[in-house]
Amino acid sequence: FCTTQDVDIFLKHMNNARYVRELDFARFHFYDRTGIYANIKAVDGHVLQGASSIRYRRTIPIFTAYKVETKLVYWDDKSLFIEQKFVTFDGFVRAIILSRQNLINVDAATLLKNIPGAEVKPECPEEIKHWLEAIEISSARLRKKD
Repeated sequence: FCTTQDVDIFLKHMNNARYVRELDFARFHFYDRTGIYANIKAVDGHVLQGASSIRYRRTIPIFTAYKVETKLVYWDDKSLFIEQKFVTFDGFVRAIILSRQNLINVDAATLLKNIPGAEVKPECPEEIKHWLEAIEISSARLRKKD
């Protein structure tokens, strides 16, 4: 629910920074609900936010109810790729977020062991392929020159 604590300076809609905060809570809930968190703790591993991309489609007005939908869409040996959506109860997707979760001291096979729906690794979506290319171009530009 978008309250007076969530809105921008004009008191009309959810502040952009508030989306990111809500995403963290929803992602932690997802890890716990699916069993991923238990698998992380069992091997003393960690999952860190490595990158994210938010596309705001329409504002969430003050006093509007919404839900955050979270799903694992792809993974490789070192990362999980999670899609999250802010959806109002009229069914409209207000924002869609793609995030890369970097795996520390744990590999994806161990992390996803016995997780329902993760028995078969999906094909990498085209959107993620392009996003990873953009991340690599940015990283190359920021690396120190010899």
